[in-house]
Amino acid sequence: MRTDAAIALGAGLGAAATLLALRLTRRAAGDDDDSDDDDVDEVSSEEDIAVDAGGIAAREALGWTDDDAPLKMLLCVNSDLRDSNGKSVSMTKGKACAQCGHATLGAYRRALTSASGRNVLRVWLRTGQMKIAVKVPSQDELMALQAEAARRGLVCCLIRDAGHTQIAPGSRTVLAIGPAPERYFSFTQHLKLL
Repeated sequence: MRTDAAIALGAGLGAAATLLALRLTRRAAGDDDDSDDDDVDEVSSEEDIAVDAGGIAAREALGWTDDDAPLKMLLCVNSDLRDSNGKSVSMTKGKACAQCGHATLGAYRRALTSASGRNVLRVWLRTGQMKIAVKVPSQDELMALQAEAARRGLVCCLIRDAGHTQIAPGSRTVLAIGPAPERYFSFTQHLKLL
């Protein structure tokens, strides 16, 4: 059986490999701008902290195990973004990948804050670290998904862009939900793959 240190090392190596793959993909696509690396800010308003605290309490009661596999993380990408002038814009593929990476690592860090979250991470790491990216048509729906996920006791991490490149500062770009057993994601079945 793997130890916590081995699991943490594996997750760290996986994150490093993800970042390297993103950089190589951006370089191959001619988008070698590294400004996205610091172009993120996790949402941390009082309302978001209260939602997350309720989720932690609910997660403590869940006690997921290997029997709950497969587990997945859902990356909800906001399709309703604006630039600094209010004009509708879409993130480039590289930008969307970077924002998904930020959300994945943010959700991972949040899951580490509770015993049940650490147990979920152990199972998720052992079972392939499934991640699914979906499109969310509006910021209102993104916020509703966050509230429902927290109500169900799921880990959430909402990323807000710093606005240095393509989109307006403070734009909510990606919501990571999970990792959690697939059966807890029934409220997201209407979302289409990215």
